[in-house]
Amino acid sequence: MAYSREEALTTHKDFQQNIKNWEYYIRSYNGGYDYMMGQYLNRYNLELDQEFNQRLANTPCDNHCKNIIQIYSSFLFRVKASRDFGNMADEASLETFLKDADLDGNNFTTVIKHAQNYASIYGQCFLILDKPKIQTDTKADELNQDIRPYLSIVTPENVFDWNYKRLPNGKYVLDYLKIREEVDKSGGTYFRCWHTKTNGVNASAGAGAIIEMPEEMEPNLKPYLLQPSGQNLTSIMDSITKKVESINRIAHTGAVRTTKTQVSSGIALQTEFELLNARLSEKADNLQLAEEQIFKIYAEYQNANFDGEINYPDSFNIRDYASDLVFYQQAKAVNVPSSTLNKEIDKEIARAVVDDDEKLGEIFDEIDANKEVGQFTQEEPQQEDQEVEEEEV
Repeated sequence: MAYSREEALTTHKDFQQNIKNWEYYIRSYNGGYDYMMGQYLNRYNLELDQEFNQRLANTPCDNHCKNIIQIYSSFLFRVKASRDFGNMADEASLETFLKDADLDGNNFTTVIKHAQNYASIYGQCFLILDKPKIQTDTKADELNQDIRPYLSIVTPENVFDWNYKRLPNGKYVLDYLKIREEVDKSGGTYFRCWHTKTNGVNASAGAGAIIEMPEEMEPNLKPYLLQPSGQNLTSIMDSITKKVESINRIAHTGAVRTTKTQVSSGIALQTEFELLNARLSEKADNLQLAEEQIFKIYAEYQNANFDGEINYPDSFNIRDYASDLVFYQQAKAVNVPSSTLNKEIDKEIARAVVDDDEKLGEIFDEIDANKEVGQFTQEEPQQEDQEVEEEEV
């Protein structure tokens, strides 16, 4: 189907409304030069272009966006997802797909991780599964030529138009998608479309500061500024600190990213961890659903049937191990006369220190096998009594 230039450049109304926001999001994540080129600082009155560009270059920025997304991603993929492919496990091309999912050397987990990062940046991300239209005589020829489905990540600013169609059963399906695939060095753009079926002088310090002069002052006098007051610098730093605290509170990462010297209570840390764990669990459910849909489409391409199951962790076990160890030490110091309780406390201490599951199993067996200190068998006291009687005789 042929398109005119106007038809090719036509965009969805939601695209037009959100394109500036998407550009702001990705520049904020990239930081540095990309963020500076966005020119997101407010211009001052009568500020020249050269002065504004100099202020942009001299403004330091801490990249909280990238840091928080990386923290979320590290927790989400710290434990590998469990993938049961069911009847599709014997598919010959599946192993190659898992090792190189995007035909660029990235394995499937890495591609999903990148997609999760983009979804966190934009609020959404497109994963397109496609297969080259190359005819082969046999399945073996297809495997030898590595003709198989592959994944592509498409960010929202490259999706120009789309349409959803409602089926008779009420389900909405995507039946049209237009993406921008490439922009060459000469500026040519390539698209692909899918169809489915005060008084006195007052001086302040800081960027854009203004010197106010009284009307009765001699006009020829120049407002030389020797040493401005630095009180507003403190207020600026306090404002930045409060904004960082707000970012940590909104993202529930205060206990992870905090640099304050005061120690938070155990209940406050536990509440913070539980809120972050709930946010991570929600993201893990979305990743699990996305993977299941990917493998269902993959099975259709390969004339197979996917009846397996993808499982991400439901809990990410975010704990303050230092506080836990202090708590277990205090519990041991109470010296409750229960061998079962002491063994369970020892196991919790081992869980807080050791990450290897195999070694943890060995440690648990050793704890269960050890006898309680001071425990004797019934035969030992009898032997001591016999020795005492023989000495008396």
